[in-house]
Parts: sequence; structure tokens; C-alpha cells
Amino acid sequence: VGPLGGPRDDVDDPSAAGGDGDGFDAVRLSKLLAFVLRHRPDVLGLVLDSGGWVDVGDLVERLNARRRLPFAVERAHLDELLVGEGRRRFELKD
Repeated sequence: VGPLGGPRDDVDDPSAAGGDGDGFDAVRLSKLLAFVLRHRPDVLGLVLDSGGWVDVGDLVERLNARRRLPFAVERAHLDELLVGEGRRRFELKD
């Protein structure tokens, strides 16, 4: 997973919030990912490769280990952010 370029956007989009019953909040996850992937991967102990990418499994594991969100992050949550409506902030590659 890697961030797409562009300035940091702190505007909340209420339509982006998830509602699948597990406490998932797409806005909070998106903001945390933007901060970590663009500015401070060290906060989670991540090291980005030279292209700015990180392994998805490592990202999910470290997000959950650091407990920075009030819900457990699952790979499905990242997939939801990638296909959700609104501005694309992240990209996934094989």
C-alpha cells in the first residue's frame, strides 16, 4: 500500500464512514494511513521501500499492534477504502 501524491487533506467526509457494525470508521483509518504513509511510517515501526510502498500484511499487523484505532483493522477495511467513493488517497499493487 502506498499513498497517492498531493497535499494533506484534513477535511472529513461523513459519507465515507463505514457502518458494518464492527466499529470500523473509514475516515479515521484513512487519516491515520495518510499520516503514517506520507509523513511518519516510523510511528508504526514501518520502513517504506524506495518507491514509498509497504507490505499490506505488515501494515495491518502494526496498526493493530499499536492500537491507534478503537477497532481492529482488517484487510477488508483497506479494500473498502480503495474502492470507496470520494478522492483516492491510496493505491494497492501486487
